[in-house]
Amino acid sequence: MFFFVLVLVSNVALGQTADQLLVKAKSEAKAEGKNILLIFHASWCGWCKKFEKGLDSSLVF
Repeated sequence: MFFFVLVLVSNVALGQTADQLLVKAKSEAKAEGKNILLIFHASWCGWCKKFEKGLDSSLVF
């Protein structure tokens, strides 16, 4: 099963609200028959860094 990954970096930089991004992600995931994985991340969080490293090493497309 594939996951559609949505990372909310900065709403201001992207020019969209979180609600707008989620609506778009839901419609794209539904059209492609995929799930959504929403990641909350903090640059100072050790567990976030471990999770990100694990994703980088295990994703194969």
